[in-house]
Amino acid sequence: MPIVKLNDNPRLAKVIKVGMPNNRKRSAIVIVSDATSISSYFSGGSRDEWSAVRNGRQVTLPPHAGAPGFDRPANYGGVDVVLDDGLHLVCGGTFCGKPATPKVYANKQTMEELLDEQI
Repeated sequence: MPIVKLNDNPRLAKVIKVGMPNNRKRSAIVIVSDATSISSYFSGGSRDEWSAVRNGRQVTLPPHAGAPGFDRPANYGGVDVVLDDGLHLVCGGTFCGKPATPKVYANKQTMEELLDEQI
């Protein structure tokens, strides 16, 4: 999980700004994956908040644990999201009561285009 400075990568900064407009962190964690499971339950001072970005615009996510109007039991594992080309999944939220460093999930091709380098 490489950490990328947002000042060094304005395209990554833009994806995070669209997905998490209140983010004030100066770095982000990038994760290359073809799919991931999302869940937003609050536990012990930590909570993940998820957003999807495609073509510079925020897109809707499937209903997932912790999202408004989602009534699954607390032991529900989450929803699997397939990361197809052009889709960036941004994860922010709270870690130990403080704003979390954002994480950006994308498949290999999309991440290489975003970072302008081979992964």
